[in-house]
Amino acid sequence: DRIGRIWAPVYINGQGPFRLAFDTGASRSGVTTALAARLGLTPDERRPIRLRGVTGTSRVPTIRAERFQIGELLLEPLTLPVVADAFGGAEGILGTEGLGDKHVRIDFRKDRIVIARSHNERAEAGFITIPLERARGRLLVAAGRAGRVPVKVIIGTGGQVTIGNSALRDALARRPSEEPSVDRIVGITLE
Repeated sequence: DRIGRIWAPVYINGQGPFRLAFDTGASRSGVTTALAARLGLTPDERRPIRLRGVTGTSRVPTIRAERFQIGELLLEPLTLPVVADAFGGAEGILGTEGLGDKHVRIDFRKDRIVIARSHNERAEAGFITIPLERARGRLLVAAGRAGRVPVKVIIGTGGQVTIGNSALRDALARRPSEEPSVDRIVGITLE
């Protein structure tokens, strides 16, 4: 989109493609209330799940998709959380479930995303490979630095800005280099 988030064309129950925001910071995919209605699926309030986001948690209803597909990623069946909004216009979120044996190629110049089986091949010319590990079961984490502070970073492609937690703030305060800024952050849980 215009601020650099990745929108993926996803087919659900053979319908679509629907525009889901690809978020490597989300361990599971989800759809908006409007998309659930377009699919003709009524959210099940009796079997809610707890969403945990960067700004908080909430319990949300679910739908069951018999088939969820983008490229070579095929999940069937899949329980999807239903959220009110997904990053200001997306019809849902494409999370990381099912990506364990896949590689994701994103070409920003050509506005293209490809998800295919991984064969441990090297990146093509003009592309970079980011070494990641899974933490806490599903989050994609890389080693990095914030100033002179070593950090573990969650690679979350769904966000507009880079954010840090209070532990990072405290570590950076011990090594001041510039004045911190304050921003308003709204997550998938709408907190």
